[in-house]
Amino acid sequence: MRPLVTVHVSTRRDLRGGENQVLMLAEGLRARGHRAILFAPAAGALAACARRSGTEVVDIPARSEADLRSILAMRSRLLSTRPDVVHLHDARAVTLGGIAARIVRLRAVVATRRVVFPLRGAWKWRRLLSRVIAISEAVRAELLKAGVAEEAIRLVRSAADPRRIEGGDASRGRKALDLGDGPVVLCVAALTEEKGHACLLEAFAKACKRLPGASLVLAGEGPLEPMLRLRAEALGIGPRVVFAGRRDDIGDLMAASDLFVLASRQEGLGSSVLDAMWCGLPVVVSGAGGLPEAVGDCGRIVPVGDTDALARAIVEALTDRETTLRLAREGSERARRLFSPDAMVEGTLAVYRELLETGA
Repeated sequence: MRPLVTVHVSTRRDLRGGENQVLMLAEGLRARGHRAILFAPAAGALAACARRSGTEVVDIPARSEADLRSILAMRSRLLSTRPDVVHLHDARAVTLGGIAARIVRLRAVVATRRVVFPLRGAWKWRRLLSRVIAISEAVRAELLKAGVAEEAIRLVRSAADPRRIEGGDASRGRKALDLGDGPVVLCVAALTEEKGHACLLEAFAKACKRLPGASLVLAGEGPLEPMLRLRAEALGIGPRVVFAGRRDDIGDLMAASDLFVLASRQEGLGSSVLDAMWCGLPVVVSGAGGLPEAVGDCGRIVPVGDTDALARAIVEALTDRETTLRLAREGSERARRLFSPDAMVEGTLAVYRELLETGA
């Protein structure tokens, strides 16, 4: 395949799981000889990380709505690059980039859908795109429910992020958070409603009765932090819960932990779970969205919002070590087989090739 010029549009300023996937994709394309240009707000964390990794960055407006001025600015940027493929990575990018690409008459326009929320403005996903990449079967189902044609949807699963997690040091991780010698339960997720932290706190409070000395580390930031701190205190587990904020040492924290838990109410696939599995860390997850698809038979899955079931699963994972270690080994093998960066990049390239070769 000849070298391609690809433009990747993200209107996000922050850096969460989806943005890490964009970075990995851009780096993987560049490693294969293709040109990857990121269109993103220049002052955001995503753009800063992309520049550090050597990816070209073009500034785009960071306003909350895709107004006419933003669309015309995007049109100008697309005219100056004339990409083979335009890849849109969030809902606002679909509006902004999708309309601009139509004006410029670019035909290979792809978007990735990473969440299982119902589609708002479903028309743009049906009308402005050549293909929609779903990161899980759960996401595919939501796209079909919104009326996106089955023949336009392709499944390319997200990847674990070895750059962030490999080479972690357990003693360094425990020292960074002043953790003792007791078992450590880790959750890496933004502190937002859909991630289910309130349920996790309730379950951990119940599990603590069987787990003396256990700590819960919440790595992430978000608007719910004040409420969650108050809830931890009300449950009597305040001293045992560490609000670690946004971290650049996730590999150390995973190495220092005994169990990874994600109690999400909604989840596209769960990139932090893939990272934990890659590291060989045992996992307990809710049955939300694509999480069962991520974990398969290699972890414990509990009903969404069931604090009793979640507490039991946490206790079992930390006491039945033989079963837990077996599941962790199998989870690591599964992550490396199904959720590698190479698999994600090659799957995405296959979608590009299909579009460019068929023209439809």
